[in-house]
Amino acid sequence: MRIRFEQARAQAFHDALRSFPPAGGGVHSHIQRCANLAALGGVSPAEAEAAILAAMPRPPSPRAEVGQAIRKAFAEVGTGTW
Repeated sequence: MRIRFEQARAQAFHDALRSFPPAGGGVHSHIQRCANLAALGGVSPAEAEAAILAAMPRPPSPRAEVGQAIRKAFAEVGTGTW
């Protein structure tokens, strides 16, 4: 059952990459959503960061925006935070 859950979350991560809002329309919160889905879906932090950066409609601001979201998401997996 856990494998199916991870597969569904990994698919949700890839779907979310294709549905970024336009710049100024909630990109920051969408980055965190993508990072959370990647962490839940078993996507590696490096793969998740690269994919998010490639899919973003604007450069990260601050530069560490995506890395911070990845670290937060992966640190909270399994803690009951979300």
